[in-house]
Amino acid sequence: LSSSSAASDVYKRQGTFTPDRLETFLFLEKNNIKLSIWGYGWEKYKFYLKKSSKIYPFELYNNSYKKTIQESKINISFLRKENFDTQTSRSIEIPAAGGFILTKHTKEHERIYGSYGKKILFKSNQDLAKKIKLYLGNDKLRNVITKKIHTRVIKNIKSYEDKILDILETNSSYPFINYYRINLSLIHISEPTRRTP
Repeated sequence: LSSSSAASDVYKRQGTFTPDRLETFLFLEKNNIKLSIWGYGWEKYKFYLKKSSKIYPFELYNNSYKKTIQESKINISFLRKENFDTQTSRSIEIPAAGGFILTKHTKEHERIYGSYGKKILFKSNQDLAKKIKLYLGNDKLRNVITKKIHTRVIKNIKSYEDKILDILETNSSYPFINYYRINLSLIHISEPTRRTP
């Protein structure tokens, strides 16, 4: 993998700066992998990264978020150690939007992705770099995995709208619930919802 072949191909989905993420990015750059990074706080640390990697000090939402996911050959999704995450909304959003995801290995991710989990879950920076190089060099394999995981996620994971309907159904004995159920069709929920990274 030459230093130019990965330009703009690897996309780190938005998220605020953390030291462990910077460590991962520095390792990837040493392996000639160029990155595009969206999120707050990264502009303060851009001098640590090579000029070939691009930092955008803002977040993406709605159509811009989806478009960037789809146009990126690889989307890296991190878990936040401070929150003891075993998955995040991005674990679902990226494959649901039709993007190829590489994310941290957890039992919950194994459950979500099934037999294809072992192909996209990484346990270390070395493992992540190895997978990035493999999939950047194999469009056909990457596209097959993307479609399989997209189908699995769409089939097995409920949308935000369906989850709201479940909550309303569970609490249907409350008088105000019927009002909200009737009017839910008037609400458009944009995925992903805006939230703190």
